[in-house]
Amino acid sequence: MFGEFTDRLAGRHLAMVLVEEDPDRLSVLADRLAVVHGELGRPAELSVHTVQGTCAQQLVPALGQAGATGGPVLAYLDSH
Repeated sequence: MFGEFTDRLAGRHLAMVLVEEDPDRLSVLADRLAVVHGELGRPAELSVHTVQGTCAQQLVPALGQAGATGGPVLAYLDSH
């Protein structure tokens, strides 16, 4: 999606934060993102942060570290 609408990101920053408790699942997610970014590219305005742990413990600190607390947050929380 970000490859097709990169003009919408101009002058903005979009942080994607992935929190996963299982380190193997986190590795799979990171690998899948790397493949997609390799195929489609990744806009300079997009930063991706992967954090191992639970959302209850890691989400808010991860959002802060990603600089994503100063504006709207679109969240998808998957409980499996």
